[in-house]
Amino acid sequence: MRAATDESDGPKAKKPKQDDVPETAIQRELRTHIADNGGAELLNIAPRKPNWDLKRDVAKKMEKLQRRTQLAIVDMIKDRIANEAAEEAGSGDEE
Repeated sequence: MRAATDESDGPKAKKPKQDDVPETAIQRELRTHIADNGGAELLNIAPRKPNWDLKRDVAKKMEKLQRRTQLAIVDMIKDRIANEAAEEAGSGDEE
């Protein structure tokens, strides 16, 4: 009787078992990402901020400019102190 029911169902495609299919690196990465972050994070492909790549590209230039700015501020402060010292020395002689 079992043979009759198998014939009536028709030929069935054999599904490969999970162990039979070799796992690619991408599938492994997806599985670990889903396990770590959850499934909702996987669908969010767009970056959180649209200009993140611009910030990354400009970061080195900004660091250089920041250093130059700090050095310029220090030079200005040194000049101001030197000018004030010169004025005090000049006004001290007159008194």
